[in-house]
Amino acid sequence: MISFFIAATALAGDPAVPPMATDAKPKKEAKICRTQEITGTRMGGRTVCKTTDEWRIEKEDAERMLNGRRDTFDTAPARPAGF
Repeated sequence: MISFFIAATALAGDPAVPPMATDAKPKKEAKICRTQEITGTRMGGRTVCKTTDEWRIEKEDAERMLNGRRDTFDTAPARPAGF
């Protein structure tokens, strides 16, 4: 039991272990604001603010949904041009 405390005390004061930085704060990402039009109204749109990663994810989700719908409804075989 005593050897445990001696070892713990020795490791706590080890100069090879660098101290943790206390002033390191995570960087905030800049927000990008865009105006989105609302269908069916003449009152204008609304402003939506998101980070670059959030806009990228939203775009990828929209493309994935569009491609899935295209695959679902495009069941007719392609016809050669001119017919």
